[in-house]
Amino acid sequence: MSDLASKTFYLETFGCQMNAHDSEKVVGTLLQQGYRQVPTVEEAGLVLYNTCSIATRRSRRSLTG
Repeated sequence: MSDLASKTFYLETFGCQMNAHDSEKVVGTLLQQGYRQVPTVEEAGLVLYNTCSIATRRSRRSLTG
């Protein structure tokens, strides 16, 4: 992998507005560190998926109790 490809990232966000906000913060941090965001997983040296486990726990709790 070339040095240019290793300084690229792909980020996909699933979940609530808090996840979107957290992803914006991650993007800002990575950009400040010299990373470049790319539109596809195939182009990325770093792949991130931001998901929400709180909603899953809440859903599971409402189903079981």
